[in-house]
Amino acid sequence: MSDGLLRVSKAISLRVEDVSEMESESGRVRIRDSKTNQEGHGVVLHLGAYKIARVQKWREAARIGDGILFRSIRRGELVRDGALTSRSVREIVEKMAKDAT
Repeated sequence: MSDGLLRVSKAISLRVEDVSEMESESGRVRIRDSKTNQEGHGVVLHLGAYKIARVQKWREAARIGDGILFRSIRRGELVRDGALTSRSVREIVEKMAKDAT
């Protein structure tokens, strides 16, 4: 969310195929639609090397090969088809901010 300044709604709709790594170890993320691109062609944003590494680490740990990138976890178990909700992302961000202070 931070590299692309993504809204929560855009982050939770990301799919595995929307994120790609480049030779420089940085990456790209494709946003399928945006307020600034009403034609629906989407937009491609840059991801720094640190962020692309974190996405890859998440995919490996969660064993996600395709589909929705960020999924729900209930009682330590990944919900295979369960995309995160806006509320759950806000709670995660709030907890991380609180832990950082």
